[in-house]
Amino acid sequence: MKKIILLFFIFSFYHFNISANNGVKDFFYQIKTNNYSSAKIELELIENYNLKLLLIDYYNFIYNSDISFKNSTDKLKLNNESELIIYQLNIGLKEYYGKGNEILAFKTLKKAL
Repeated sequence: MKKIILLFFIFSFYHFNISANNGVKDFFYQIKTNNYSSAKIELELIENYNLKLLLIDYYNFIYNSDISFKNSTDKLKLNNESELIIYQLNIGLKEYYGKGNEILAFKTLKKAL
């Protein structure tokens, strides 16, 4: 069940047109195709600092199952819709996988979509 939910969001975000598409779409494509080394390269090319930190957390979760959110992205001031979407995705995944709070996770992931 958890893998199905995770795959759903990976495919949803790949097809979702994120407004600041500066490498984000390519990053999600590489994640979708399980090409994590290329995803990491795409991640390094993203210039928006906040977005990069949020995507690093997402990458670490997807690749390493690390939900610690070491970058303290909870304290970021979100400047655009793309950052808010990735932030909500990260929080939803953290709630679902880290805390087992399915209701809050689905509410947050629904906002992200």
